[in-house]
Order: sequence, then C-alpha cells, then structure tokens
Amino acid sequence: MKQFDIGSTIIAGSLFFLAGFALYGAGGPLKTPDAWFHLKMGEVYLTEGLWPDADPLLHTAHENAPVQHEWLFGVVLHGLHRMVGFHGLRVVHALIVAGILWLAWSIFYRQSESDIAACWATCVFIVLSWWRLWQLRPDLVTIPAALLLYRILLERDRAVTWRRVAMASLLLLVWANFHSLFSVGLGLLIAALLGRGFGALLRRAEEPDALDKDANAEPDADADSVEQTDPRATARLAAMLGIGVLVTLVNPRGLRHHLTFLESSRQSAIWSVSDEWKHFNPFAWRPGEDAVSLTGWLTMQMLFVTLLLVAGMGLVRVIRERTVAARHRLAPEQLGLALAAVLSVLVSVRFFWMAFLILLYLLRAWRPRLQSKATASLRWWFAGTSLVLALAFPMFSSFKLVAPNIPGDFSTYVAQPYATRGLHEDAVQFLEESGVRGNLFNEYAMGGFLGYRLAPAIRTFVDGRTEHYPADVLYDYFRIWRPPSPGTGETMLETLDRRGVDLFFGVGLPVVGQRYHTTTHLQRAPDWMLIYRSLDNAIYLRVTDRNRENLRRVSAYYANLDIPFDPGTGFDPLRVISARPQWAAAHGMIPPNHAESLALRESPDQEVRLRALDQLGSTYALLGAFAQLIEVEREAARLNQVSKVSLRRLTYGLLHLDRTEETLDAARSLVQIDRQDTLSRSFLLAASRRASEKRMPIEETDSPSQPPGSWIDVPPLFTQAEFLECCSNYP
Repeated sequence: MKQFDIGSTIIAGSLFFLAGFALYGAGGPLKTPDAWFHLKMGEVYLTEGLWPDADPLLHTAHENAPVQHEWLFGVVLHGLHRMVGFHGLRVVHALIVAGILWLAWSIFYRQSESDIAACWATCVFIVLSWWRLWQLRPDLVTIPAALLLYRILLERDRAVTWRRVAMASLLLLVWANFHSLFSVGLGLLIAALLGRGFGALLRRAEEPDALDKDANAEPDADADSVEQTDPRATARLAAMLGIGVLVTLVNPRGLRHHLTFLESSRQSAIWSVSDEWKHFNPFAWRPGEDAVSLTGWLTMQMLFVTLLLVAGMGLVRVIRERTVAARHRLAPEQLGLALAAVLSVLVSVRFFWMAFLILLYLLRAWRPRLQSKATASLRWWFAGTSLVLALAFPMFSSFKLVAPNIPGDFSTYVAQPYATRGLHEDAVQFLEESGVRGNLFNEYAMGGFLGYRLAPAIRTFVDGRTEHYPADVLYDYFRIWRPPSPGTGETMLETLDRRGVDLFFGVGLPVVGQRYHTTTHLQRAPDWMLIYRSLDNAIYLRVTDRNRENLRRVSAYYANLDIPFDPGTGFDPLRVISARPQWAAAHGMIPPNHAESLALRESPDQEVRLRALDQLGSTYALLGAFAQLIEVEREAARLNQVSKVSLRRLTYGLLHLDRTEETLDAARSLVQIDRQDTLSRSFLLAASRRASEKRMPIEETDSPSQPPGSWIDVPPLFTQAEFLECCSNYP
C-alpha cells in the first residue's frame, strides 16, 4: 500500500505539473500567428458575406480561393473578441484546453478503469499535444471533436444506436464548418469499420470448438466485444459513415471542402511549413524542428514500440490459438483505430495528439492486469515514465523556443493582451498611420498580424494559409528572403517586380542563429527608397509612378510630426536621430543611452571613450549607418589595439558599402586575430568572393545585376553571446 501511495503521488504530481503548464501557456498572452487572420477573416465574413470578391489579406492569393475552410472558427473568434476582448479570448482558450484534458482523462479512465493509468495516459497526451493546445487555432475544435466522436460511437461498451448516430452527425456538421480536418472524424469511422472487418475475418478462422476451449479460459473477454461483433451495430456504423459524408457537404465549399487536404498538399507548399506538415521520421530525430522536440520524438517512439509489441503478441496468440478469447484480447476495432493514429502521425507531426488512440489500445490491453493483484510493476512503470516526462519536458522540449513569448513576471503575464515579440509594432504603426497603400512583402510569421492590422489597404505576400496561394509564391518568398547566388537565375529585384510588390518590410538582426535578416536587403537597391528604419526592421517603397501618391502620404506623415524626410532620397536615420532623438528612441532606432554615448565619445578618459565608441559602433552597424560605423571603428583603432568584434564591425560595414580592397584587408586582419573563429573566416570568404566577382568581366558573369552590398551573402555580425553582451540595453 505504501509503494502504491508513493507511485500514485508521483503520477498525480506529474500530471498536475504538465496540466498546469498546458493551462498556463494556453491562458497566456495571445501568441498564435494564425489567430490574427482568423480574427480578420471572421470580420470579413460577417460584414461582406462568405463569398468576398477577392482575398482581402493576400495579393498573391488564388483567384478562386476567397473562402477559408475554417470560416466558422473565424466568425466565432471575431465575435468573442468583440464581446470579451483579448483577455477574454485568453480565458476561453484556457477553458477549452481544460475541457480537452478532462475529456481525455475521462476517456482514458473509462477504458482502463484505473485512475493511475488514466493520469499516466493524460501525461503522455499533454507531452505530445501541447504544441497544438497552446495555439489558438481550429485544432482546438478538431481535438475535442475527435474525442467526442470516439466517446459517442467508438468507446468501450457503447451501443451504436440511432440516437448516437444522430448525435455524431450533428457533431460532424458543426465540425466541418469549423475546420477541414473534420476528415479525421470520417477517417476514424473508416478505421473502426476496417477493424471490425479484420475481426470478422479472424472469427471465420477460429476453430469450430473455440467456444468450448474458451470455457476454462481466464475471463478476460470484454463486454464491448459482443457489441463489436453485432452485425446490426456494424451496419449502423457503416450508415454513420455515409451520413457523415452527406452532412459534412453542408458547408460553403461543398465537395471541395472534403478535398481540401488533397488539394493543398498537391497545389500549395504546406510541406515547407516546418511546424505544421513535416512528416514524422520514426528512425531519426531532426534537431531544430519546432513541433518535434527530443522529448516528443522519444515519447512517440515509446508508444510505437509498445504498440508493436502488444499488438504483435496479440496477433501471434490469435494465430496460434484461434480462439474467441485471443481475438478479444487483440481487439481488432481498437487496433484499427490505433493504426490509423500511427498513419496520421507518420503523415504529419501536427497529428501527434491522435496518439490518444494508441494510448487507448494499450490501456485496453493492460486492463486485466490493472484489475488484478499483479499491478505493482505496471504502476511503477507508469510512475517512472510520468516523472521522466515531467522533468524532461522543460529541458528537452520545444518549450524553450516559445518561452520568450510568455512574460517572465506574473503581472506582465496578466496585463499583456498578446505577445509582441517579432511583430515589429513600431513599423506596423507607421504603415497604419502614414496611410500608404499597395502590395507588401513580409516575413511569413508576421503575415497574419499584418493582415489583421493593415488589410485591405495593404495586402501581404504570405501568411499561414498556404492553401490560399500557389506553391510558387512560397518559392518566390524564399528567393527574396535568401536571394540566390549570382548567375543562378532571376534576381531578388526581378522577383519583387514580377510580383508587383510596392512595399518591402525587412526584419531581423545580423546575429548568428536568427532565422530572418532582411533588414538591409534593399539598402542600396535602385528604384527602392527607405521610408522607415529601426534597429531591427526597415520599410522600403518602390519608386515608381504608381507609388507617387504613397510617397506624398509618407512625406505628409513625417511633416506633420516634424520629422525630417527627403522625398528625393528617403528616410535618413541619422538626421532623424539628430533632430528628434526622443522620437527615435521611442521607435526603437537607438538605445536609451545613445545621447550619453555621443557625449562620452569626447571623454579624455581613453577607456570611457572606447566604451562609448563600442556602443556607437554597434548602434550604427544595426542601423545601417555604415559610413558612420567605419568612422567610429577607425577612431577606436587609433586609440587602442583593435578587438575582434570591432574589426568585424568594420569589415561588416565595408562589405555593405562594397569597398572591396579595404574589406579584404580588414577581413585578413580579422582572421589573424583568431584563425579558429568560424565567423571571422566567413567574413574573409565573403570578402574574397566579392573581390573575385568585381574583377570578373561583366560578359563572363552571365548574371543579372544585384544591388551591391545589400544581399544576404554578408555574414551575421554578432554571435548570440556577443549581442547579449553589447546590446542588452537595446529596445
């Protein structure tokens, strides 16, 4: 009894921790990029109807794809937001997750008839599904809908009555209008029918005297096995599948709604979305994928291997004994559902949550042991694995990737309506208030937020709705985000021109490990003008006749704020900092102590002066003020021996200004300081490549011209540790 109590405490504590984690994340500031376009499209559907003339958010969308398959989710989300605001949405999100966890636990308990086993299974379910539970997306409808469908029709000892068929039909009708993954429900019905068919084949293969042999067998046959062999129940389940197909046709898209996944996988680029549609590889873990952490991969592997062992042993027993008891232990219908879950997980990591079907099969197989006295080893295994999952989760899951979006102190957690990290609200506010119009190039994860704030005046290039634009749009996106090497085809500028882009929203910092850095992509590009700049973002306007009115709007906006702006040359960050330092600091252009650094640059104390120059060098480098950066680093070199970071900043500035020979000299000196430094060697390689390209005659390059010194062949400037050390006070 004492051992049992300790084990129970461990399992309950693990579940309490993991469930608390799931609820804390779900109830935190809104952090789901896709929630923004759901909010916006919900408003569109309410005001313009379900068939808008064109997609109001994207300028790259299919002409024939103006209706989202999740239209009802957007309408409900928008309605809730109007009633309760962002904080109310957070509460609703947390309540939905709490309901999902309770429903999962109750299903596990009914299957196992053991609270310990149910707690263990819920721990595993949280570890595998938390990524989707944390996101305010239609999956919050699909997951409980799948659990409810299981409870209504497929749960142990549930009779498939016409009343339950009607309940399941209503569920599928609502589900189909919330999310195209209602097809999961139809798939579960198909898997259950296939499992019953497999059971019927096994029943035919049983020996004629199998019932007599089972008379003295241990009583492990379940009550649900009678229902699963009832031909009338099977007929009702088959009828349910047909009815389900018919009722799910009642949606704005009709039959096309059923083909959403097939069309998207064939015509869009969903397989390029790393946190969504990557196939699960059971033979190798791939580090760096948001949705598949080491903990999740090992947990899924544990379930796969355990399912293989349990089902394999059951099948061997069926083949060897050919008895009713052996078939009941194998549970063909439950096995069919578990195998459907395996197939779904292999297709895409977003279906990790469907492992609840694998867990149910295992709990069913272990139920006789849980109800007997021989339970100590199994219970301790439950306790051990639950504890390992709870301890490993914070360290070896993808939690660390999303943790920066959750405020560290509780007061900020409560007060903040949504996570602002990565949204660049200063630049978005400029686009809103200046009144510019046109087609925007944007970073993928920002697409939903930009659409929510700026559409339809400004329409975005991409967002999370990959099924709404052709696959070549995402390929062009990558071509612009990371331009190809010279001579390999269409240039970044040509792609922007072909796509009719008027505004370019560059984001990111030159730091090792940062996924995006497009801030300086167009800094010296012909026919593009800088109209807004911060340390980690920049907005450029294409200088064409069609954007003449946009340029007038920008000029009027800055004139109204008394901010210097030249319609001929664009936005000059240094002029703005000099004329309006407080405005510049408020908009993230300079650190709070910038004025102090300027004053200390004249200090007679050499150490104080060097520290000020170091601060100014980092600021000018991040701001793209490369002439001033070079001046500061030359001044620092005259005062003292040049440091590696200082010389790297000098090389970085020279590369951007395309001063080839000076860049080569600086890069060679940089490598001399530390020959083993990978980043230093990258700068020497980039400088050498640039020098070779400039020496090569134009007729030999056969490559279109690129804006000099502005594409992404310039290596990052800082390591993460260096950036944290030198720029911790930056906005």
